[in-house]
Amino acid sequence: MNNLFDDQLPQSFQKWTKLKAFNIRGNAISKSIPPYIFEWYKLERLVLMGNNFEGHLPNKILGLPKLTYLSINNLPGGKTGVLFPDIHIMESLSFLTLRNCSLTGPIPDYIWRFTNLFYLDLSFNNLTGIIPPDLNQFQQQFVFLRSNNLSGTVPGWLTSLSNSNSYVDVSENSFTNVNLTNGNISSNLNLFECCSQYNDTTVTMTHKLSKWQQAGYHCDNDTQIYDHLYINCGGNATSVDDRDYEADTQSYGGSTFFLSTNKTWAYSSMGTFLETDDDEFILNKTCNISNSDASLYSNARIAPISLKYYGFCLKNDTYTVKLHFAEIGWDTNTSSTIRKRVFDVEVQGGQYYLRDFDIQKEAGDVNKFNVSVNDSRLEIHLYWTGKGSTYNPTKYYGPSISAISVYPVPREPEPVPSNHKISSSVIAGIVGSALVFGILILALSWALFRIRLRKLRDPGFKNFDFNKLNAATNGFDRCKLIDVAGNVYRGELDGIQVAVKRLSEKSEEGAHEFITAIGTISALKHPNLATLVGSCAEQNLLVYKYMENVSLQHALFGPAEVKSELNWETRYKICLGVAEGLACLHESKQVIHCNIKPTNILLDKDFTVKISDFEYSQFHDSKHVDARPNKDETGLGSMPKPKMTGHMAPEQEKGNRLTPKADVFSFGIITLEIVSGQEICPLGSKDSNDYLPVKAYKHQVEGNLTALVDPDLKSSNYEPDEAHTMLCLAMTCVNPTADDRPTMSSVVKTLKDSEKFGGKKKNLL
Repeated sequence: MNNLFDDQLPQSFQKWTKLKAFNIRGNAISKSIPPYIFEWYKLERLVLMGNNFEGHLPNKILGLPKLTYLSINNLPGGKTGVLFPDIHIMESLSFLTLRNCSLTGPIPDYIWRFTNLFYLDLSFNNLTGIIPPDLNQFQQQFVFLRSNNLSGTVPGWLTSLSNSNSYVDVSENSFTNVNLTNGNISSNLNLFECCSQYNDTTVTMTHKLSKWQQAGYHCDNDTQIYDHLYINCGGNATSVDDRDYEADTQSYGGSTFFLSTNKTWAYSSMGTFLETDDDEFILNKTCNISNSDASLYSNARIAPISLKYYGFCLKNDTYTVKLHFAEIGWDTNTSSTIRKRVFDVEVQGGQYYLRDFDIQKEAGDVNKFNVSVNDSRLEIHLYWTGKGSTYNPTKYYGPSISAISVYPVPREPEPVPSNHKISSSVIAGIVGSALVFGILILALSWALFRIRLRKLRDPGFKNFDFNKLNAATNGFDRCKLIDVAGNVYRGELDGIQVAVKRLSEKSEEGAHEFITAIGTISALKHPNLATLVGSCAEQNLLVYKYMENVSLQHALFGPAEVKSELNWETRYKICLGVAEGLACLHESKQVIHCNIKPTNILLDKDFTVKISDFEYSQFHDSKHVDARPNKDETGLGSMPKPKMTGHMAPEQEKGNRLTPKADVFSFGIITLEIVSGQEICPLGSKDSNDYLPVKAYKHQVEGNLTALVDPDLKSSNYEPDEAHTMLCLAMTCVNPTADDRPTMSSVVKTLKDSEKFGGKKKNLL
């Protein structure tokens, strides 16, 4: 277990019919779980968790009558709900984990009649139905049912288990009542958001629910709102860099919800350490830690399965979140490199996500990112998927965190207060001066454009007469239209096939686009950047060399015969071409394209990329430029802007200042389209779940990102590992926070990494 095996389990394993134990935890095995495993009738122990399996458990009666230990997690399921597997034959089970396996429907009654069962983990599924009300003979020690949709009453026999040092977690469900046999909530009973919201006048409660026990809890007192949060996880109250960190020294964590005294934060912890008899949920270490860091990094809270921290009563705003990590569970200076603590990090429902976070590898770097809070609540989830070490060098595996810092993202300078009024005469002077200045600027821009146009009179660039272009395209006949979205027409000039792009017909906007495009393209020379054959200033027309495969939009979503040529090597070539073109724009030319999308990625007969359409491009000072999506700041009228598409970075949609990272986001979206063969969003769909990055994120959370790969590729000779690497790269590029996206030069470096992409680099160079 805990090796680096990947690919699917071989069919030859089917012969292992005398096998008694099979443990492949913590690898990267993919494809579906082979049905033959459930025909190893002598098997007593089966551990498949911590892999990248696809699909779901076999839809049949699962044999294995001698099985005592079954542990499976993170199965993405299918298009329809996956019912609980039929395991009624496994009456000898003492340990059962089916966590995050996309299970739906009720828990079978026979599960509660397995008399040997002492450990049951069915958390993070979508199970429904009720728990039997009377099972006094049921003596399980660990029951984890977190994050399902169970209803009815939490029975007294189940809650009473927690009074005898057993762990019971029924948090995040849809119960309507809780039966507490002694009226008290044990520290080993987690009831956070266990129940649906209820109306006191219509529901008779055995136990009156606290606000935090009901779904949607965000604040106990809506009148007192906070804008920061500092927690010293597992440690005492301390002050670092003039920030006061609150103590977090509660010792419980097996099945615990702890709400701070001031009710501004809480943690919800679940799990028991399987390799030790004594659970400890706080680590302490004082040696080999610098004085400046000691108060934060000498302690940490840990959890075997799931650890969630919540911030409550927060002002709705955008916050910077810092997660502080340090491995203090063992001596990292002497331990082998194969020993590691690995877990997933998910913040605010996926606004920020880290898969297979290796704390020893990343420790020392504070993970900093921005997230939005819209309901006065922040959620940070650390989750153990089954990877990493479990008993050597430490028995206390699973998520670990040393401190949390949350504070508002710094604001732009505020405008002049309204009481600082300016006289009407001054306003009139300013407006008049601005108009005169604006006219001068427009005149100067046109003059500079005419000068630049004259300089372009060389054999490679022509100034075409409109009548000639009109004739070449048969009067811009729609039959000549080769790109509807891009308004591009095919034509023939002097025996040469060309593509004529018509810019906006609105005089002001079209003129601005034309000047920008000519000025930008004239300065660009790179194999992956389109060059102009000529232009027509009279009608705002640009003339390119005709591209046989038109555009990426045409190749991916046009005629089937074109897409059939998009094998894996060709798709890789296109991704690399776009990346190299953008890297040149950003670092050699200081240009942000601002409108990267499939229609603007031209493809010649060899599928060589030519990035085009620079009408909205902007020069940058290596830090930022103004997006200006609506009005320019001179009061001279509307400035042109690209149409809002799903390829546009969040900061560009909001009109915030731009950096080259806006193009990086667009590149990430295009890469997802190239690998998946899917459009950013199906035509006419208004469902956010159809948005390609959302679908990709869900697959990533489920550990099944390669499920996104185009079926046309799966039926051919493609490289699954390379596809997975490229999809992971795309997901880093579409990070909502611009600062957390890579640069295009680092993207190019990754794509040219021969270890990650085999011989592709050699074949293409």
